Amino acid sequence: MGSIWTLEDAREKLTAVVEAARNGEPQRVCVEGDEAVVVVSVRDYELMSKRPKTLNEHLANFPKLPDDAQDLFDKRNPEALEFAPREIDWD
Repeated sequence: MGSIWTLEDAREKLTAVVEAARNGEPQRVCVEGDEAVVVVSVRDYELMSKRPKTLNEHLANFPKLPDDAQDLFDKRNPEALEFAPREIDWD
């Protein structure tokens, strides 16, 4: 049978279907010859159903620098960090 079940077989062997899904093997169930549903673990479902964060959400969740670190980026500070673009070899 593998991981494709008829509805009748899945009903009879529900424990096996659930255990395989919990072990990370999605189980397909067919109704009248057509694949109808896939049984997956809660962990896999949660991973699949998460909406990706937007750029704004990523930026809003970025950790804030400590107040005493702000002067690292102040050009008036002689110890400010210097950022230079990296060289790119176009050949």
